[in-house]
Amino acid sequence: MNVKIQYTIDLEGVPEEVRRLLPVIPDWKNDLGDIYSALEGEVNLLKVMEDIENIRKSMLMADTRLADCQAILEGYNRVKSGDFDQAPAPESAPEEDMSQTLEKGREMLKQLQAGMPAPPPTEKQENDTAS
Repeated sequence: MNVKIQYTIDLEGVPEEVRRLLPVIPDWKNDLGDIYSALEGEVNLLKVMEDIENIRKSMLMADTRLADCQAILEGYNRVKSGDFDQAPAPESAPEEDMSQTLEKGREMLKQLQAGMPAPPPTEKQENDTAS
């Protein structure tokens, strides 16, 4: 399972931090060469499929790290250029989901209120009824 991490560094240290985060890319050319060779003659399909799966996992890890570096540099570029208006909007639920959630909350409130005794009158209400 992958998790996102977040930490703070000085703005001028961002490029160096991205350099540190860049993935070390394995030489997939050699791995693919091994797969080509393994597909000649007697083929161990399970081994070939395992090798392919390992290459794909390695590529996914590299792609994920590159996407992280790209997102960091996009934010860095926005700050350096003073273009704060283009910050990505926070993800939010679609309006219909929010209205459904609100309606469910109202229904739950009604159910709770129906099962609760009436609250005692406030001091103002007691004074109004006494007059």
